[in-house]
Amino acid sequence: MSLQQAFIRALELEYLLKHHSIIESLLQSLVSELEAFMQQQFSESELIETLSMGNRVLTDVPRVSSPDPGAKMTRIVQNLPGQVDRLKLQGCKEIIDDINTVDLTLKKLEITLRALTKEERQIMQLYFLEGHTWEQVADKMQMSLLQVKQRRKRAIERLVPVTRISLSDYRRIVELIEGNR
Repeated sequence: MSLQQAFIRALELEYLLKHHSIIESLLQSLVSELEAFMQQQFSESELIETLSMGNRVLTDVPRVSSPDPGAKMTRIVQNLPGQVDRLKLQGCKEIIDDINTVDLTLKKLEITLRALTKEERQIMQLYFLEGHTWEQVADKMQMSLLQVKQRRKRAIERLVPVTRISLSDYRRIVELIEGNR
């Protein structure tokens, strides 16, 4: 596999730019989730319920009767004393990994946008970050619609090779965005 295939292309970059404000909110949400998770106290019954349901945040789980645990859950319950700390560490690691992925992606987007000309950056800002239509961008920039779209295309083509956002990070961010809708 060539190195170029490991990173996002134009369509993925445009998706991230269009969802920039959502990604910023996602970062704040993940930090809050980590803080709440760190303050949580786990009881044995909550631990069993969490392990059987597979959820990270116990407060989000509606209180219903727990499913039949089965043999695997029985073995876990027998080793319960060390499970609470291990589960908390694992949950924190998952959240921290997501925070790092989102934060790094946002930083890469912001750094690469600085590489554009003032005109290109303004077009990207108006359309992708502020949500204006192409017609509105053309009016604000006092250009034709075709000129604005050509400059956007040229800017994206220049940004793709320097953005260096991995496909795996992109996929994780899309999962987080789609999971929050």
